Amino acid sequence: MNIGMLYKIIVIVGSLIFSVCSAFSQSSNEYHITIQLSGLKNGISVYFFNVKGERAAGVFKNGEYIFSGIDSLPGTPVDIQIDTFPAKLRVIVDRESAIKITGELVKWPNVLVSGSKVHEEYNDFQNNIQAPFSCEYKRYEMLMKRITGKSDVFEWERHSKILVGRDSLDVFLATQIYQKAVVTYQKETLEWIILHPTSLYTPELIMQWWPRPAWKSSYQNLSSPARNSYYGVLLKEQIGREI
Repeated sequence: MNIGMLYKIIVIVGSLIFSVCSAFSQSSNEYHITIQLSGLKNGISVYFFNVKGERAAGVFKNGEYIFSGIDSLPGTPVDIQIDTFPAKLRVIVDRESAIKITGELVKWPNVLVSGSKVHEEYNDFQNNIQAPFSCEYKRYEMLMKRITGKSDVFEWERHSKILVGRDSLDVFLATQIYQKAVVTYQKETLEWIILHPTSLYTPELIMQWWPRPAWKSSYQNLSSPARNSYYGVLLKEQIGREI
């Protein structure tokens, strides 16, 4: 084999390797999550759950653990659970994210998450729209359980019709306040969707709250990154099933 032929083979092989690597980098989304919490002891386990329910586990050392993962799409949710704490923290990973989670172990999952733009948008919705509504619902739920002695929503409605006196008045006022909270929640959610066409989290809210006949036009109004995100692809699949 002459030198010229050898050179051509090297060039061709090199091009193939570059093409494969380029294709992988375009289709994969590598991210890193660093967890640093005060109050952690060595040996405490931490678990990471992907959208398929698959679990990866690690162990904290010196109050820290670094997790590296790969997802095919940005905007993919990852649920994190720490040993002995049943509550999970949901983190929405951006493309090539370097996410950092800091705070106190005793306050888990109420910790600070930084390093992911889409997670900041997710937090904005959760803190400013979802949390106030959830708080109002809990107050309503506690009152209805106390007065009716029932946990079922349909039982609340049935029993509220036969209440008299102070209980009847309390239920009436609580129901009015709750119904007003529902209207406010829906209005603010729809406004959030309209104002955030570039957010990778917006397609998820469209599927939850937007009228189904408007899904297709809403999808078309999203930015290209939002349409090609994890929730954007799910929205497209749902639209495709109805065509």
